[in-house]
Amino acid sequence: MIQRKMTLKPALQIKPPEWLVCESSQKLMTLLGGFDDAPKACFVGGCVRNHLMGVPVGDFDVATVYTPDVVQEKLEAAGVKVIPTGIEHGTVTAVFDGGFVYEITTLRKDVETDGRRAVVAFSDSWVEDAERRDFTFNTLLMDGHGRVYDPVERGLEDLEAGRVIFVGDPAARIQEDHLRILRYFRFWALYGKADLDAEVLAVCEAFSDKIEGLSRERVTQEVMKIISSYRLADVLSLFKKYNVLPSVSNILISPEFIEKITKLQKLLDINQLDDCLLRLLAVDRDDYARVRSLFSVLRLSKKQEKFLVQVADVMNRKWIVSEQKLKEVAYYEGRDVSLGWLQCSYAAGGVDFDVCCNLYSVISDWQIPSFPISGRDLMAQGMAEGAALGEVLRDVEAWWVSQGFKPSRDECLTRVY
Repeated sequence: MIQRKMTLKPALQIKPPEWLVCESSQKLMTLLGGFDDAPKACFVGGCVRNHLMGVPVGDFDVATVYTPDVVQEKLEAAGVKVIPTGIEHGTVTAVFDGGFVYEITTLRKDVETDGRRAVVAFSDSWVEDAERRDFTFNTLLMDGHGRVYDPVERGLEDLEAGRVIFVGDPAARIQEDHLRILRYFRFWALYGKADLDAEVLAVCEAFSDKIEGLSRERVTQEVMKIISSYRLADVLSLFKKYNVLPSVSNILISPEFIEKITKLQKLLDINQLDDCLLRLLAVDRDDYARVRSLFSVLRLSKKQEKFLVQVADVMNRKWIVSEQKLKEVAYYEGRDVSLGWLQCSYAAGGVDFDVCCNLYSVISDWQIPSFPISGRDLMAQGMAEGAALGEVLRDVEAWWVSQGFKPSRDECLTRVY
């Protein structure tokens, strides 16, 4: 049994990463006691986990023994901007010069939870704080010297083995926050090397209906990270088997499509979120209209919804993929839509791999031309402004496009007359 009264003892000493030795991190650790022999502040969670795994670090979370008012006082006295972003949960955000942002949270324990939100009390115990977190590798800490601490005494071991292990009782952790079901699958998709535990999967299934009670924003955030992983097809298969988020898994029913487009994107190093969203078009019998039903489940931006609808509409036209047709789509709908159509066409079996890769390079590098004439040119030739002029202009433009965008301005004007 781990004792709650605990002086942190380093489990590992590493060379401090660049993000730790940068000026803002060093200043933060100095102000909050991150260099003390018994540190009063440590980086925690994703930044520590990701660095140890050798993957990019994005967000920076810090845990501290100091209460939010003390944190704010110390930082503001040193000229650091502090925003009380989650003061009721002990969290403030520190913004340093150069745009470096840190979320700083007081050590805490749960007093009351309902699966969606928690009432917390501040604590002075690193272990007590760790015991309320979700997975063992997310409890890892790093002080200002690059010393790594493992308060649950198995986080490093699980991280190295690629095991996604709940801290303590999985059912208790899930009942505290139902979103942890999705996080369980998300972390396995991104970092897992070992198989998921059958007993834990059974617990996920038992509480799966609770996900529907979570906000669309929180669900979308997790689902987007799963969609961005290269194991989406595997996760969706598990979702279906254990009745997790059926509103998504029952629509995305073409694992072959997902596997093909995912492998293509990995090989071509395509990792923008909009490209990953193309995996949502993995529906059966080209019934892309069904994708629209996902918009009531996931809170996508209007731009993202429009992008998916545009690609789906192009897919529904059943065009044969060619360089000319891809250029036409890029010209009228946008380059992203054209490249999206190409990726989906490959995944759906409409074009082979080598051709797809070559066309992707061609369209990516193609400079989209501008139509060489305008309505002013036609009016200068004596044509009256109005609907007829617009119709003529569109007809000439369609001809110019069909000719591979090659006719000159004079040739286009000659086409008019």
